[in-house]
Amino acid sequence: SIKKTDEEGKTVYRNQNGFADITLPETITKENPVQLEEKRNKVSFYPVGKEENTKVISATKEGILKAKYPGVAKVTVKPAAGSGLSMSKTLVVLPSKVTGVKLTAKKKAMKVAWKKTVGASGYKVYRATSKKGKYTCFKTASSKTTSFTNKKLKKNKKYYYKVCAFVKSGKKTYNGAYSTVVMKKAK
Repeated sequence: SIKKTDEEGKTVYRNQNGFADITLPETITKENPVQLEEKRNKVSFYPVGKEENTKVISATKEGILKAKYPGVAKVTVKPAAGSGLSMSKTLVVLPSKVTGVKLTAKKKAMKVAWKKTVGASGYKVYRATSKKGKYTCFKTASSKTTSFTNKKLKKNKKYYYKVCAFVKSGKKTYNGAYSTVVMKKAK
């Protein structure tokens, strides 16, 4: 039988019959392919299930997972020896880092604009009053939105913003990397 345990954001599958200890990550990004860890026997890896899995992720027999497009894919791990055992995990491919964030100061308001991120389900806009301060998500926008005007700000006060793209898997939301922090004073 196969034991599944969650350890620090990864799912570890352990086969009590000595097949393998395999660690699968929770999420991966296009910028960072993942080498799956296998501690005992040679295994092969491949995405299975719905056709869209191959649009989201690719996997080699050597166990390298490569993100292709933001979304969700199911990966199945099988032993090369063909004992019939297999293990599956749903992985989330995170969207790329949001780029091109620009601020336009207005009277007691700030327009925040950014470049579209391919495959994002939407965007989250965060704001703070100091660069290293606590950032609060004050706006969640759809995938079609690439700007937002933050109103009711204090005149001549500095505001810091960062934006991230996200993908959804069921009821869960997974954030990609934050954009570079940008700052401007409200007019």
